[in-house]
Amino acid sequence: MKVIRKTRTIFDRLFSTKKNGESVSADRIVEETEPIQNHEVKPYEIRERNALFLYEGNSLADIAERLLELYENEKIFLNPKLRLSDLSKRLSTNRNYVSRAINSCLQINFSHLSNYYRVREACLVFFNDHDIDLRQWMKLSGFCSKSSFRGCFSFYTGFSPAKWQREVLQRLSRKEDISADDYIRDFRSTLNR
Repeated sequence: MKVIRKTRTIFDRLFSTKKNGESVSADRIVEETEPIQNHEVKPYEIRERNALFLYEGNSLADIAERLLELYENEKIFLNPKLRLSDLSKRLSTNRNYVSRAINSCLQINFSHLSNYYRVREACLVFFNDHDIDLRQWMKLSGFCSKSSFRGCFSFYTGFSPAKWQREVLQRLSRKEDISADDYIRDFRSTLNR
């Protein structure tokens, strides 16, 4: 009841109107109106979103699979100015559906996915050429700035680029078999950070 009284006083202050020179309060307006009849209120239902709805015959899982093929086979992520709209044109679908496919099926966002593949490519580039300088290394991996390269590299490998290089060179001098997958985490595991 206190809440109702508080609400009425607030309404009185905010919405007091004058009727024939006298002020009319919210209480009087409520008294003059017809009582509200009891109507059955339907309970609110939370519907789960089905992530695999169809769009032009393609499910989100199909879109995600085709997207990963583009990343793996054509290395589309090497374009530093890659946008979601570019991917949607390549996949012949709507950019919203590409975004939903990435978010729901891969459980990562577009920029994290692209940066993951760029860091993975950076590891492969270094394995092929140990004497590469940072600027060249960054550009061959699809990054456009040193700061984003360093930040993404340390996020996905746990090492700065320089420390990672030293670690790899030490392991190679000991003639150990190593691969990029030894150092880079799966992009899904970075979500728990």
